[in-house]
Amino acid sequence: MECDSSGQCVRHTAEKHPDFPAFLRVNLGERTISNGSSVERPATTEIKALTRLDGRVILHGGENGRGWAATIAESSGHMSAGVVADAYTFALFGACTTP
Repeated sequence: MECDSSGQCVRHTAEKHPDFPAFLRVNLGERTISNGSSVERPATTEIKALTRLDGRVILHGGENGRGWAATIAESSGHMSAGVVADAYTFALFGACTTP
């Protein structure tokens, strides 16, 4: 979901937007998140903070004027994340698998 400062929200999916990766690679050991599936446009961001709390992995980071946070349930792999800028936000939902 993408929401602007007026409260208007639009649903986006990876299938309809080729710039959105269908998968993200979360590497807790290296503290990175990458779009691993895209050879043409590789992108990686640093995990600035990583905390384990109440059965969840909580990640934080930011770059290019945006901040982000993600929470992953260790038992199920369910993930929710948010990207925040000054004029919009993205709410992301997914699930993690092990390689």
